[in-house]
Amino acid sequence: MTRQIFLSHSKEDQNLISDIESVFSRTNLNLITEYFEQVPSPPSEKIKRDIKNSEAVFVLLGPSTVEPGIHTSNWISWEIGFGTARGKPVWVFEEVNNFVDFPVPDLTDYMIYDRNKLGDIQKIRKQVESEFDASPQWAPGMILGAIIGGALGESMEEGGWAPGALIGGLLGATGADGEPEKNAIQITCPYEDCKQSFKLRGTPVDQFPCPTCRKQNILQNK
Repeated sequence: MTRQIFLSHSKEDQNLISDIESVFSRTNLNLITEYFEQVPSPPSEKIKRDIKNSEAVFVLLGPSTVEPGIHTSNWISWEIGFGTARGKPVWVFEEVNNFVDFPVPDLTDYMIYDRNKLGDIQKIRKQVESEFDASPQWAPGMILGAIIGGALGESMEEGGWAPGALIGGLLGATGADGEPEKNAIQITCPYEDCKQSFKLRGTPVDQFPCPTCRKQNILQNK
């Protein structure tokens, strides 16, 4: 059976979902994104099977997570709880400077990222590949594509990108990116009424809200 990750999310945050889907399109893991309208009733049974068969639960926090009237937060809370009870790693993903007031009581990893920075999206993919041994197998065509892509990418016209640069970027993107990403810092929230421990990943930050208590943490000695 193909290995998979379960994505807990709001379907209204489609742009954020697309970001994560682009990450998984270049790994050997399947991303499970259930939509209630497409799941046989009761949906909870299908979701439980999906989580049981998944390597981890990824929680995608966005504006619609806490939007009144759509009940997304109820389902996300339940999915997190079920995954935790099954001993699954819980990764929380959140955009830098777009933090959501949604406390996650238990998690293993906290990924802060800027969706407008290609480097951050690549960093997510590298860390997923590293943690879940999900690097795609290299085929000769992929190696050749990366070589050709890199060469074509050198071609630029003054004042804008030449076709070679665009093709080079697309072809080169299918190749390897060097060593596995290992940028994770073990954090314990300093507040006495929290003390949640997790691995902080993603874009470098000086301060961030604890994903559990949502109080501000200051990162020292980065």
